[in-house]
Amino acid sequence: MKMKNKYSILISIGLGAILLAIMVLTNPNSLETVQAKPIDFEKYIEERDIETEVLGVSCPVATYNDWVPELTEMEMTFYTDKGICKDNKTMSREGVCAVQESRIGQTAIVYSLDDVLIGIYECCDTGKGREEESGGYTIPNGHCIDIYFDKESDGWKFIKEHGNKVKVQFVEAEG
Repeated sequence: MKMKNKYSILISIGLGAILLAIMVLTNPNSLETVQAKPIDFEKYIEERDIETEVLGVSCPVATYNDWVPELTEMEMTFYTDKGICKDNKTMSREGVCAVQESRIGQTAIVYSLDDVLIGIYECCDTGKGREEESGGYTIPNGHCIDIYFDKESDGWKFIKEHGNKVKVQFVEAEG
Protein backbone atom coordinates (compact mmCIF):
# COMPACT_ATOMS: atom_id res chain seq x y z
CA MET A 1 0.00 0.00 0.00
CA LYS A 2 2.87 2.37 0.78
CA MET A 3 4.37 1.85 -2.69
CA LYS A 4 1.05 2.75 -4.34
CA ASN A 5 0.90 6.01 -2.37
CA LYS A 6 4.43 6.97 -3.45
CA TYR A 7 3.52 6.56 -7.11
CA SER A 8 0.30 8.52 -6.61
CA ILE A 9 2.28 11.37 -5.06
CA LEU A 10 4.83 11.35 -7.89
CA ILE A 11 2.08 11.34 -10.53
CA SER A 12 0.30 14.21 -8.76
CA ILE A 13 3.50 16.26 -8.65
CA GLY A 14 4.16 15.55 -12.34
CA LEU A 15 0.63 16.50 -13.37
CA GLY A 16 0.84 19.64 -11.26
CA ALA A 17 4.07 20.68 -12.97
CA ILE A 18 2.55 20.08 -16.41
CA LEU A 19 -0.57 22.10 -15.53
CA LEU A 20 1.58 24.94 -14.18
CA ALA A 21 3.68 24.96 -17.37
CA ILE A 22 0.53 25.07 -19.53
CA MET A 23 -0.85 27.99 -17.49
CA VAL A 24 2.39 29.96 -17.81
CA LEU A 25 2.73 29.31 -21.53
CA THR A 26 -0.87 30.17 -22.36
CA ASN A 27 -0.90 33.40 -20.35
CA PRO A 28 0.19 36.19 -22.72
CA ASN A 29 1.23 38.39 -19.79
CA SER A 30 3.73 35.84 -18.50
CA LEU A 31 6.07 36.01 -21.49
CA GLU A 32 8.04 39.12 -22.32
CA THR A 33 8.35 40.03 -25.99
CA VAL A 34 11.93 40.59 -27.07
CA GLN A 35 12.48 42.67 -30.18
CA ALA A 36 15.73 42.53 -32.12
CA LYS A 37 17.58 45.82 -32.16
CA PRO A 38 20.39 46.79 -34.52
CA ILE A 39 23.83 46.60 -32.96
CA ASP A 40 25.97 49.71 -32.95
CA PHE A 41 29.33 48.09 -33.70
CA GLU A 42 31.06 51.47 -33.70
CA LYS A 43 30.41 51.66 -29.97
CA TYR A 44 32.40 48.49 -29.30
CA ILE A 45 35.19 48.61 -31.85
CA GLU A 46 37.95 51.16 -32.09
CA GLU A 47 39.07 52.25 -35.54
CA ARG A 48 42.78 52.18 -34.74
CA ASP A 49 45.51 49.61 -34.61
CA ILE A 50 45.86 48.05 -31.20
CA GLU A 51 47.95 45.19 -29.89
CA THR A 52 47.52 42.70 -27.12
CA GLU A 53 50.04 40.55 -25.32
CA VAL A 54 49.38 36.81 -25.12
CA LEU A 55 51.88 34.63 -23.29
CA GLY A 56 54.49 37.36 -23.57
CA VAL A 57 54.10 37.72 -27.35
CA SER A 58 52.72 40.95 -28.76
CA CYS A 59 50.13 40.34 -31.49
CA PRO A 60 48.09 42.79 -33.58
CA VAL A 61 44.38 42.62 -32.86
CA ALA A 62 41.77 42.80 -35.63
CA THR A 63 40.15 46.20 -35.79
CA TYR A 64 36.96 47.47 -37.38
CA ASN A 65 38.56 48.08 -40.74
CA ASP A 66 40.00 44.56 -40.81
CA TRP A 67 36.69 42.71 -40.84
CA VAL A 68 34.14 45.04 -42.41
CA PRO A 69 34.72 44.95 -46.18
CA GLU A 70 34.72 48.29 -47.94
CA LEU A 71 31.74 49.22 -50.12
CA THR A 72 32.90 50.24 -53.58
CA GLU A 73 30.66 52.16 -55.94
CA MET A 74 30.93 50.86 -59.50
CA GLU A 75 29.16 50.28 -62.77
CA MET A 76 27.02 47.15 -63.17
CA THR A 77 26.55 45.45 -66.52
CA PHE A 78 25.54 41.96 -67.64
CA TYR A 79 26.82 39.33 -70.05
CA THR A 80 25.41 36.17 -71.62
CA ASP A 81 28.50 34.43 -73.07
CA LYS A 82 28.38 30.75 -72.16
CA GLY A 83 31.55 28.82 -71.46
CA ILE A 84 34.18 28.15 -68.86
CA CYS A 85 34.93 31.06 -66.54
CA LYS A 86 38.39 32.55 -66.07
CA ASP A 87 38.87 30.46 -62.90
CA ASN A 88 39.00 27.39 -65.23
CA LYS A 89 36.59 25.37 -63.08
CA THR A 90 33.20 27.13 -63.21
CA MET A 91 30.83 27.19 -66.17
CA SER A 92 29.01 30.45 -66.89
CA ARG A 93 25.67 30.31 -65.06
CA GLU A 94 23.39 32.62 -63.18
CA GLY A 95 24.94 33.49 -59.83
CA VAL A 96 28.42 34.25 -61.19
CA CYS A 97 29.98 37.54 -62.22
CA ALA A 98 32.97 38.91 -64.08
CA VAL A 99 35.26 41.24 -62.13
CA GLN A 100 38.83 42.50 -62.00
CA GLU A 101 41.12 39.46 -62.21
CA SER A 102 42.53 39.98 -58.69
CA ARG A 103 38.98 39.49 -57.31
CA ILE A 104 38.50 36.00 -58.78
CA GLY A 105 37.74 33.54 -55.96
CA GLN A 106 35.95 36.15 -53.85
CA THR A 107 32.22 36.73 -53.44
CA ALA A 108 30.54 39.99 -54.45
CA ILE A 109 27.65 41.33 -52.37
CA VAL A 110 25.84 43.87 -54.55
CA TYR A 111 23.67 46.69 -53.17
CA SER A 112 21.71 49.50 -54.80
CA LEU A 113 22.96 53.04 -54.20
CA ASP A 114 20.38 53.34 -51.40
CA ASP A 115 21.87 50.22 -49.68
CA VAL A 116 19.22 47.64 -50.65
CA LEU A 117 20.66 44.16 -51.23
CA ILE A 118 20.46 43.19 -54.91
CA GLY A 119 22.30 39.86 -54.84
CA ILE A 120 25.33 37.77 -53.96
CA TYR A 121 27.57 36.50 -56.76
CA GLU A 122 30.62 34.24 -57.16
CA CYS A 123 33.54 36.09 -58.72
CA CYS A 124 34.70 33.48 -61.25
CA ASP A 125 35.14 35.38 -64.47
CA THR A 126 36.69 38.47 -65.95
CA GLY A 127 36.32 40.41 -69.16
CA LYS A 128 36.81 43.82 -70.71
CA GLY A 129 33.71 45.89 -70.10
CA ARG A 130 33.67 49.21 -71.88
CA GLU A 131 36.65 51.34 -72.81
CA GLU A 132 37.39 54.15 -70.37
CA GLU A 133 38.44 57.66 -71.37
CA SER A 134 41.50 57.41 -69.14
CA GLY A 135 42.57 54.21 -70.89
CA GLY A 136 41.96 50.54 -70.36
CA TYR A 137 38.63 48.88 -69.75
CA THR A 138 36.17 49.07 -66.87
CA ILE A 139 36.33 45.44 -65.67
CA PRO A 140 40.15 45.04 -65.53
CA ASN A 141 40.41 48.52 -63.96
CA GLY A 142 38.04 47.42 -61.15
CA HIS A 143 35.32 49.91 -62.06
CA CYS A 144 32.63 47.43 -63.19
CA ILE A 145 30.93 44.21 -62.11
CA ASP A 146 29.46 42.14 -64.95
CA ILE A 147 26.60 39.82 -63.87
CA TYR A 148 25.91 36.66 -65.91
CA PHE A 149 22.40 35.94 -67.28
CA ASP A 150 21.22 33.01 -69.41
CA LYS A 151 18.96 35.29 -71.44
CA GLU A 152 19.74 38.79 -72.66
CA SER A 153 16.16 39.87 -71.96
CA ASP A 154 16.63 38.95 -68.26
CA GLY A 155 19.85 41.00 -68.13
CA TRP A 156 18.15 44.09 -69.58
CA LYS A 157 15.23 43.67 -67.15
CA PHE A 158 17.72 43.42 -64.26
CA ILE A 159 19.58 46.60 -65.28
CA LYS A 160 16.28 48.43 -65.81
CA GLU A 161 15.12 47.39 -62.33
CA HIS A 162 18.35 48.20 -60.44
CA GLY A 163 20.19 50.71 -62.63
CA ASN A 164 23.79 50.38 -63.70
CA LYS A 165 25.43 52.07 -60.69
CA VAL A 166 25.76 49.93 -57.55
CA LYS A 167 27.76 49.45 -54.38
CA VAL A 168 29.75 46.22 -54.09
CA GLN A 169 31.36 44.54 -51.11
CA PHE A 170 33.97 41.91 -51.94
CA VAL A 171 34.46 39.23 -49.31
CA GLU A 172 36.73 36.20 -49.02
CA ALA A 173 34.07 33.52 -49.34
CA GLU A 174 32.83 30.98 -51.81
CA GLY A 175 29.43 31.89 -53.21
